[in-house]
Amino acid sequence: MCTPRGDVSVDRLRVGDTVLTATGNIQSIVWVELRSVICDDTTSPVRVRAGAFGSDLPRRNTYIPPKYTVLVGADMDNTGGVLVPMTSLINGTTITREACASVTYCHLKIAVCDILLVEGLPIEGTASRRDAFEAMASKLISEGPGYVALGWIGRDHPIVLSGPLVEAERGRLEAVFAASLCKQCEWDADSFWMAD
Repeated sequence: MCTPRGDVSVDRLRVGDTVLTATGNIQSIVWVELRSVICDDTTSPVRVRAGAFGSDLPRRNTYIPPKYTVLVGADMDNTGGVLVPMTSLINGTTITREACASVTYCHLKIAVCDILLVEGLPIEGTASRRDAFEAMASKLISEGPGYVALGWIGRDHPIVLSGPLVEAERGRLEAVFAASLCKQCEWDADSFWMAD
C-alpha cells in the first residue's frame, strides 16, 4: 500500500496508520481485518502481473481479492472513470485466478470512501460508515469474498460489471500485454552480428 512513509505491506498496516489515495489525499485507517478462507471459484485471489495495466502498474506481481474493484478510464489525476471488479478483467495471461488451498485476505477501512494505491494500482477503498458497513459485512459473511458491494454508500465512482466499458478496458489490457511482448523481442541493431 502507498503510504506517506513509502510502500508498506498491507499486513503491516494498523488502525491509525495513514495511506495515500490516488488523488493525493491522506486517509486514516479506521479498521483492519485479517480473514482466512478456503479457496474455491469465488474466493481464490486474482494475480495481477507487474505492468499488466501499463508501465509499473502494478509495480510488482500483486494478489487482489476477486471482487475488489480497480479504477479504469480515469483522468491523469485519477478523477472520473469507473470501478471494475478484478474478476471482470481476468484474461488468462496478465490477470489470472491463482489456484491455492487457502488464503488470508487483509481488509482495510478508511475514513472516507476513496481510491487507494496498491503497488501503484488504483483499487477502491471502502469507508467506515457503521450502518453501511454492518449491512455490507453481513452480506459479505453470507456471500463470501466474491461479493461485490454494488450499492456502497459514499462511493464516488460507478461500478461496471460488464459491457462496452469493461470490453474496452480488456482490449486496452491486451494491447498493453502485446506491447510488452514486442518490447521484449526487440532487436538491438548495434549489437547484432553474424558469425563468419
